Amino acid sequence: MTWKDRCVRTEELQATNAQLQAEVAERKRAEQALRQQLDRTSLLNQITRAIAEREGMESNFKITLNFLEEHLAIDFSRVYSWIRLPATLR
Repeated sequence: MTWKDRCVRTEELQATNAQLQAEVAERKRAEQALRQQLDRTSLLNQITRAIAEREGMESNFKITLNFLEEHLAIDFSRVYSWIRLPATLR
């Protein structure tokens, strides 16, 4: 193998290595995104189970806010309840 061939081969290997490193980095980003999605889905499941075990809207609001504050690093949260009144003619 000539010197020129070795240089070409080295450049090819470096390019391949750079491409593989980029693919590994992308895979790590994708895995992190999947982990975050799984965590959010798990949290939603926990909230749903906790709500199913309780009665009353106030209790449901409290448990939901507690879960969100604990798991999503929320410093402040608020819940608004909107009650639609039947339309009446006057």
